[in-house]
Amino acid sequence: MEIAQRAYDIAEIRYEEGTGSQLEIRNADQELRNARLNRVQSIHSYLVTKYELDQLLGRTDPKYFAQFKKDEN
Repeated sequence: MEIAQRAYDIAEIRYEEGTGSQLEIRNADQELRNARLNRVQSIHSYLVTKYELDQLLGRTDPKYFAQFKKDEN
């Protein structure tokens, strides 16, 4: 994500100096958005996988299930 942010910053500077184009900024912006989305998806995948592993190993917090029992009533 840091590399994508740096590329975006460079594209903006190039555009301001007249050596870059709006297309370059747009492409850099899209790459930055993709990098951010990939980061969020990676974190989500990690948390889901960690939860599944905890369930398989019997390490799920009983307070988690208590909340669902309250919602059912």
